[in-house]
Amino acid sequence: MHADFHDWTGLRSCFADDLTVHFPGVTGGESREIAADDFVARWKRYLSRFESTQHLSTNHLVAGDDNGATCQTYFQTQYYRPATNGGGFWT
Repeated sequence: MHADFHDWTGLRSCFADDLTVHFPGVTGGESREIAADDFVARWKRYLSRFESTQHLSTNHLVAGDDNGATCQTYFQTQYYRPATNGGGFWT
């Protein structure tokens, strides 16, 4: 919800300093390392283009040990920006 409300400080508070992210539909299936500050900055640049967004995350599978944790989840998004041709939604 932090991202959908453009609460970037709140979003950053959800992450450790260094992340391994995997978005196969966006990045082609490869995992990548990224600093949490950079990750949030990228989301801010991208999501600020839309009038409204909705991110749904379900079926979380979390595993952890002394070195960290991983979470696998199903993710669905909707983005809305008014369009002159009557459209505007992108999922």
